[in-house]
Amino acid sequence: MKKWLKRIGLTLFILFILLNTMAAFHAWRFTHFYKDGVKPPVEINFWEKISPLFFGINYPKSVIIDTLDVPHVTVGFFTEDSLKLEAWYLSHSSDSLYQHKGTVLVFHGHASNRSGVIEETKEFFNLGYDVLSTDFRAHGNRRAAPAQ
Repeated sequence: MKKWLKRIGLTLFILFILLNTMAAFHAWRFTHFYKDGVKPPVEINFWEKISPLFFGINYPKSVIIDTLDVPHVTVGFFTEDSLKLEAWYLSHSSDSLYQHKGTVLVFHGHASNRSGVIEETKEFFNLGYDVLSTDFRAHGNRRAAPAQ
């Protein structure tokens, strides 16, 4: 009986280590973006189809598509470690029909960039707010990796 308990315990311990290792690989891939993303299933072999289960998916780096049809300015600012980040700034002029209500900061989601939240940006602007829509590290036009 003790022999079986030891085997079960050892099996559970090895399974625990393997699952945590897989989780670490997935976390790494989830926070780092790659030039080439996921290939269509017809173009990949068996190992390329099965390896994302164990090691995670290569998320493609998103590209900025400036289809914002509202007058805006592209501004840049520097982080503490001298990395330049870009943003779009939409501002109502003083003679605008809208009463200035304040400024809204708009941030995109994972593996996206500021062009992914254009509709939200325009809606806040139409409600009378100035809007600053920015990119994070390694998103949009940035080449640097996310903060580690």
